[in-house]
Amino acid sequence: LRVPLPAVEVGIGHGLPLPGATTAQMKVLDEAVDGRSLRLELEGMAGKESVLEVRRNDAGVKVTAEGGVIAGDLLRVTFAGGSGYVTQSVMLRW
Repeated sequence: LRVPLPAVEVGIGHGLPLPGATTAQMKVLDEAVDGRSLRLELEGMAGKESVLEVRRNDAGVKVTAEGGVIAGDLLRVTFAGGSGYVTQSVMLRW
């Protein structure tokens, strides 16, 4: 059995908020895969940073990011200042 996988995948950590806590987890509003790129439209709390896991299913692929910083297998996305939730576009190319 063979299951074809995309060359690059992004994983988002999860966890439940404490009972009664205000929701503050990053949200994925949209994603689009186009050949050798992945575009994510994210929403997160203003002034905060979210860390996503980058999995390379093709060991030889080199991934670059716009709208975030890749360090090893992690993608760090910093949301602009302000108040409440703000959006951030991230483009990964390989």
